Amino acid sequence: KETYYKGWQGRDGCRTMFPWTEEINAISGWLPVAQTHIPLCAANQERDENSTLWFTRRFLHWRQKQEALKSGGISFADSRDPEILAFNRHNGTSVMCVFNLSDEAKKYQLGEFRMNPENSFTRSAKISDREIALGPYGLAIG
Repeated sequence: KETYYKGWQGRDGCRTMFPWTEEINAISGWLPVAQTHIPLCAANQERDENSTLWFTRRFLHWRQKQEALKSGGISFADSRDPEILAFNRHNGTSVMCVFNLSDEAKKYQLGEFRMNPENSFTRSAKISDREIALGPYGLAIG
């Protein structure tokens, strides 16, 4: 009897060392670092304000001002699209969160919820009065 799904080699593929610089020879660990990970090293991301590193920094800074995201309750919204995740976080104030989980552009109808574009955090998204246009893997939180 097989313990794991056929062809699955366990979690080792996601347990490689994080490349801090492009100097692969300086990295040693249990498993070799994939060559495709080297251009994504921290040193390169530090220089690119469009990188995941900078995106995460901006989001965490913005999130610190959003009490509903830190300690609020949650109400899921029906998106009518299995590739859109939408929910509302609340604790006296309300923050709507909408995520496009696909590689195609999508639109989300806000319905009863509202989102203030000036106080929102977005990536590949445009907020209007009644809907959000989400690019591939886009998000809008606000």
